[in-house]
Amino acid sequence: MVRVRGGFCRLVAGIAVILSFALPASARQITAEERREADLFVLGNTLFILYHELGHALIDLLGLPVLGHEEDAADNLASIMMIPDEPDPVMDELIVAAADGWYLGNLRQQEAGNAAPSWWGEHALDMQRFYSVVCLMYGSDPAGFAELADSVNLPADRRTSCAGDYLQARASWGRLLGPHLLPAETRADRRSVVALQLDPLTSSHGYVASLLHESGLIEAVARDIGTGFKLPRDLTVRFHDCGGGNANAFYESRSATVTVCYELAAFYNELIMTDIARRH
Repeated sequence: MVRVRGGFCRLVAGIAVILSFALPASARQITAEERREADLFVLGNTLFILYHELGHALIDLLGLPVLGHEEDAADNLASIMMIPDEPDPVMDELIVAAADGWYLGNLRQQEAGNAAPSWWGEHALDMQRFYSVVCLMYGSDPAGFAELADSVNLPADRRTSCAGDYLQARASWGRLLGPHLLPAETRADRRSVVALQLDPLTSSHGYVASLLHESGLIEAVARDIGTGFKLPRDLTVRFHDCGGGNANAFYESRSATVTVCYELAAFYNELIMTDIARRH
């Protein structure tokens, strides 16, 4: 079930993630609350990355102008698509999890001895991406996310610009995407131009693959994009085993395909499970 607010397609409040499959042996060693935390972490980070790659796809297919780094623009789209317009505990947890993903990813690099930043990289550094998401969240609702800002020591002088950053990101993407949105009343009967390919659950990453399937989030996003926009050609969103431990996601312009590797979702699962274990 989806809703449309402010010109953007949004996932409905109170998403229920119902897992009807057996947990792996490793999952039985943690509490039900910790397993829920881990599942939301995997879903939140995967959803953020999916929106990020769809941002690249929309920029390419719709010929959208980008001022600055395209990677930053795609991150901003992912953030504003996930930040709820109104208080929504589940969506709040998902976007907080996405921010935490950058924080824990940076921690993982430090623990592995990769402390030297890749200043030449096309992406912002993980901690910059972490604080960017937090700032946009705070800017969307300073009162509601004040505790979050306090917990990550977001400086007071930075907080003063977060509301403007959020409004600017929302307005900029709204202006770019607005001309390509279809009227809400025409979407119900429209054929989706997004073909979703979820590989069978024989995947070697069966748990996270099943989690993504059962959550319904991926289907909801694909349906929203596929029926909500006037795209010049069909777009494919594919989730599958990429092989070789390739924890990645990417957009290919020639085939108009967004690919998310199950290995990436498995990486997020391992990242949060390590963090849970660290607390004990």
